Amino acid sequence: MHPRYLFRLAATGVLLASGAHANGASVKFQYTGATVEWIVPNGITNVTVEALGASGGSIVNQWGGYLFYGGLGGRVQGNLAVAPGQTLFITVGGLGQNGYSMGAGGGFNGGAPGGAYGGGGGGATDIRVGGVGLSSRVVIAGGGGGAANSAIALGDYSGGRNGNGGGAGPLTSSLGTGAGGLYSGGGGGHYGGTSGGPSTHAGGGSSYVDPSQTSEVLVENGISGTPQLHSRPGELLISYADDTTPPAITLNGSNPQTVYRGTTFTDLGAAVTDDFDETRTITGSGTVDTTTVGSYTLTYSAE
Repeated sequence: MHPRYLFRLAATGVLLASGAHANGASVKFQYTGATVEWIVPNGITNVTVEALGASGGSIVNQWGGYLFYGGLGGRVQGNLAVAPGQTLFITVGGLGQNGYSMGAGGGFNGGAPGGAYGGGGGGATDIRVGGVGLSSRVVIAGGGGGAANSAIALGDYSGGRNGNGGGAGPLTSSLGTGAGGLYSGGGGGHYGGTSGGPSTHAGGGSSYVDPSQTSEVLVENGISGTPQLHSRPGELLISYADDTTPPAITLNGSNPQTVYRGTTFTDLGAAVTDDFDETRTITGSGTVDTTTVGSYTLTYSAE
């Protein structure tokens, strides 16, 4: 080897930390009494959602014991098309208040108040895209209807998919809000549920999905359950898939490089691209001794 030259400066690129979600990722939204924002992460174009509407209020005695249970909230599952950086507006329904000797309040997000001895309607849980108005809702799980003070009360359901609220009596045509009355209050939903009567529970709000933005949809009415399920506010779970594609590292300049012994070595560096995470940075490791002839390796890592 000629003593004037430093030969074979090889540079390699490796992934030091992918930043991928090793087991996928999910975020759970619970009742807060307000609409919150969630920004879609980089690289995500589809999320799986599971929305639960809040239960309607029950009828309790003076000792707090349950006499008649309010309706369960509806349940909606599906895949929602999204875009990286997009903002989703999340509203989780509040539990309808229990009735005892006076009217009970309706749950947040559309639940109607109950009248004398009636439970309040449960609030709907929904996702809104492009704004916070009712017309921006793309996924809705209807809230359960409030219970009536009667052993023969009927209608312990939330409304069905894309329909009006369930229950006896006239259907409410109100978007989002259940109907109140002298007895139990209707649940919130796409369309609100009916108010109840002296011997009928209020109707639950209708659940809904926008077919242009969702796929593989499951929509269920509220069904019979344990007392704990009949006293449950809404909930929303968003899940999305792993980042399985590693970033691409591109070396600047030729590889390998040839450098004269005794000259100044300039590290040309490398660049990284990642469709999932645009914030990645490059770090390099390794040294070059230009006073000694030999082969050296620099390693670049994406973090």
